[in-house]
Amino acid sequence: MLTPLFHRCLDQFSWCLDLPRRCLDLLRLLLVFSLLAAPAYAGDGGSEPGRLDLVALGFEPVVEPTVDLTIDAAQFAIAALVAAETDADLAALLGNVEAFCLRQYSPPDAATFAAAQVLPAAIVADGWQLVQAETQGSRQVTVHLKLDGLVVGGLAVIAIDADREVSVANVVGNIQPAQLATLGLPLP
Repeated sequence: MLTPLFHRCLDQFSWCLDLPRRCLDLLRLLLVFSLLAAPAYAGDGGSEPGRLDLVALGFEPVVEPTVDLTIDAAQFAIAALVAAETDADLAALLGNVEAFCLRQYSPPDAATFAAAQVLPAAIVADGWQLVQAETQGSRQVTVHLKLDGLVVGGLAVIAIDADREVSVANVVGNIQPAQLATLGLPLP
């Protein structure tokens, strides 16, 4: 009678020893499911310093985006926990991100293309700093930063290709400039 009880306790104890691996596996699964189930974010209502208010900037396409993706702070916190296992710098960067929003229109209609053409100038007029602008053939890409004191409150990337797509991405957070420098971005 003592032997079965001992084996049952040993089984429970060995499961506990395996708990950290099981927790990480669970976190990975939660991350995947949360990314798949992320609610769409309209990209409007820039109440946070680094959040683009696309409507206020005049970007109001009449067609629905082909991609409308949002990843929020809770999902980035989970990703930071997973990344901490292998890359502490990446984990710190992910831990400082509050949201990522992507709108993509593929292929863009004429009105969306026209609104996207003036969006970089509207972002600069709204207090964002142009970090990089590049044109290759028909593709134009601009990268903008919104500083909130000594930290980067927002990062915006606008990619325009008249024949293929218009993409507007926005990263919101409290990101240290040195963290962005490790990604190879030139800072103002």
